Amino acid sequence: MMVAAMSMEGLGMKGALFGLDGGRFLEDPVHLVADELLGMALSQYVAGTKGLFEYVRYDKKKPGVLGTLGPFLDDIVASLIGSIMSRIYTELLEGEDKLGS
Repeated sequence: MMVAAMSMEGLGMKGALFGLDGGRFLEDPVHLVADELLGMALSQYVAGTKGLFEYVRYDKKKPGVLGTLGPFLDDIVASLIGSIMSRIYTELLEGEDKLGS
């Protein structure tokens, strides 16, 4: 999924995506949904539904470097960050439950 997102980003930058020239690509139009689908798929694969919620949170806010990336890269990186953070939160919370027992 990471490779697919990077490949699509490269094609988009070259204006090689069907029906979407380079300038329009950088605007991340609403009808460009493949980037969102890749982000959703990766986050669910890594962390399930919890990861999906974290991905959406990062994707909407686009903190730090996320705001500077193109349409596919911002979604796939937000997905990676969100899903990994979700896994970390889950493991920390499960660890706290074990401590309290």
